[in-house]
Amino acid sequence: MKFKFSKKTYLITGASSGLGRQLSYYLDRHGANLTILGSNKKELLKTFNKLSKNKKHKKILADFSNLKKSKVVIKNIFKESIYDGFINCAGIYSFSAANDLSDDTIIKSFNVNSIYPYLILKNFTKVGNYNPNASIVLIATISSITSSSYLSLYSSSKISQINLSKSLCVEFSKKKVRINSISAGMLNSKILDNLKTKLPKQYISEIEKKHPLGIGEYQDVVNSILFFLSENSKWITGTNFIVDGGYSAN
Repeated sequence: MKFKFSKKTYLITGASSGLGRQLSYYLDRHGANLTILGSNKKELLKTFNKLSKNKKHKKILADFSNLKKSKVVIKNIFKESIYDGFINCAGIYSFSAANDLSDDTIIKSFNVNSIYPYLILKNFTKVGNYNPNASIVLIATISSITSSSYLSLYSSSKISQINLSKSLCVEFSKKKVRINSISAGMLNSKILDNLKTKLPKQYISEIEKKHPLGIGEYQDVVNSILFFLSENSKWITGTNFIVDGGYSAN
């Protein structure tokens, strides 16, 4: 299976860390031009500085929880750029009982995990912003389609990624744009590291046991993203692809 990304242009949110950062590195190495977004200035610059210097990359600092500035950010995203794909890796992970969540936390989570991606999608398919046969990949979570304790906010705000791919696929197909989502299981990441500092070892052990193939790596999800960006998926749209190490099979 061949992946060709040379001279393609992609928009990646959440590029200041984790999955978005690793995806940026991969696409850069394989010839793509990138617009990367992130909310952490220092970490976004760290990602950007490791990208090739001879390409038309650009970085945009964006606080996804601040919708008041979204128009300016979106204007900069599509300024002098025509995209072959959009990958939404941005997200806020919340592990808490519902009664312990503040109103601000709830609003911020939905802004980042639901509303901001929709605003970008709304503008992505405007004439002059995308190339024919462009592909959109929305990163969802397996917790949105399974029962998980203390993840009500995260799972409910991220399920929009799944619903958007199903709801918009027909509308976007008329514009020759594919849209799919990926529901990922637990990865070796800062999220898991933070959980290890807060939860008993027994709880972490239970999380690991629920992944028959083990906890995943960023590359496990990157590989699926690359498939959806490539021509290999030219007849696939509106799907939610599960990459969870067998978690949902339990």
